Amino acid sequence: MANKTYPKRFATQAEQPLPHTQDTDCTLDDHGLCVYCGAHHGEPCVHCGGKGFHTPGCLTRHELWTAIQNGERVAWFVIATHRNPEGKHIGLLAHENHPGFYITDLLLDADLGIAQLQCDEHNAHLGVTTGESMVVVLSTFSK
Repeated sequence: MANKTYPKRFATQAEQPLPHTQDTDCTLDDHGLCVYCGAHHGEPCVHCGGKGFHTPGCLTRHELWTAIQNGERVAWFVIATHRNPEGKHIGLLAHENHPGFYITDLLLDADLGIAQLQCDEHNAHLGVTTGESMVVVLSTFSK
């Protein structure tokens, strides 16, 4: 797997840029990740057209952002059957204790094992361990 770039860390609060809230706030690396906030910029959202951030009023953005802000857990995962026409796995998001999952625009590796490792990296950015992500995903089946 290629070397990954991670969000730039700042020594002081004053050095940090303003919080990113829209696609145009970000500076992207070769992998479509913002070098400052770590947001992935992929295919546009089918609801609002946003690539890294959903536009105000987008139902997907509002529900997941509110959940994260309220300390609720969400986790990235993959299922072998969810692929795009080129064979890449499509990233899925589970919201703990909410039935079902969100199909996102995040395209992951065509190899299922590598795609899962990529989900683990994204979950780490959310503060969710691999074990915790399984609990989050399994909780979506119980309601």
